[in-house]
Amino acid sequence: SNSEVITNVIAFPKRVKVNNYNYPNLVGKEVIEFLVVCEDIPSSPKTSDKINYKDSVYTVESYVEVMARDDLVIYKIITSKG
Repeated sequence: SNSEVITNVIAFPKRVKVNNYNYPNLVGKEVIEFLVVCEDIPSSPKTSDKINYKDSVYTVESYVEVMARDDLVIYKIITSKG
């Protein structure tokens, strides 16, 4: 079933310069990378997830788990506007 869950988190956004080498499928789109502390969200991101930021909606395209001492600490979430 589809259900919407809204979770407010502190994230650190960074605009990403996209090209054919780093994210070829996102060329021409506005892309933001969000760093989110793993403890702040109940589960790992999914590609259908949305992030609201500065009156715009960004869709999760991919994410990377960042580990420290065998613990998952940060998600690097790549999103595109729209």
